[in-house]
Amino acid sequence: MVATALEIVVVCLQRAHGGPVGLGVLGERQQAFYLQGRVPVPRGTFSHPYVLTGFLLAAVGITYGERVRWTPVWFAAVGAVIGCTFSRSAVLALLVFTVVAATRWRDGDRMTAAAVGALLAAVIAVAIVSLSGWQARSHQTWTSTTADEVSSYRVTAARDAVHLIAAHPLFGFGPGNAMGPAAASRYADRSVDLAHDVPLLLAAEAGIPVGLLAVAAVAAASHLVRRAGWSATFVFVSYLPFILFDNFPYATPQGLAITAVWCGALGSLLSTGVS
Repeated sequence: MVATALEIVVVCLQRAHGGPVGLGVLGERQQAFYLQGRVPVPRGTFSHPYVLTGFLLAAVGITYGERVRWTPVWFAAVGAVIGCTFSRSAVLALLVFTVVAATRWRDGDRMTAAAVGALLAAVIAVAIVSLSGWQARSHQTWTSTTADEVSSYRVTAARDAVHLIAAHPLFGFGPGNAMGPAAASRYADRSVDLAHDVPLLLAAEAGIPVGLLAVAAVAAASHLVRRAGWSATFVFVSYLPFILFDNFPYATPQGLAITAVWCGALGSLLSTGVS
């Protein structure tokens, strides 16, 4: 919670100052905002706004799942930052949170409903203030004519990964080399982007067996959290969209750290059977 509060404060200071606030030692970049079209998007001390979003959503899931003491105000503060990152993966996680909260409300758990309600209210309030950014994302989602346009060219990245896997199916191109010289030489006429799906990226870099192992791990976790209860489910769905639709949980140092903490919290809940 302390690290989460720090990121919230940093984002607020960056927005108030209109730029970096001298926290380079914590990872803050000189360009404190990532331009999405013409809209500046905060990234705190992270490399990309979506890494910040993934961190915050994982924090929400772990805080609830581990039953750390929290208040709706804390959830609202987190939601306020998520609301100005324009992440569609975050929207997916928030939709699942809403289903969980509605179910818990039906079962008499008012605190969960209050926490998620505060989170959603803050996201919506900030989204209204930052409407231009969300309108751009909505326009991209609903008016694009190809899957590539809708997915920010994730389809092409996935297709490239499949071609790379076909070239080296057993052992891949090696960790960190999916965009290396050997891979790039296959596409000399254009740049190669990393697949925005962790199992697929693992298959490209480490081979099909590792990719299948990652898929099996996600499937097994999905089965186990349903049996373990709402706490484990909340933790699992908080970060899952980024595992499936992004690459930073594996491809960046900050993402790997978040993934490790998320896996640890999930494993702890599954081993103790907390519901």
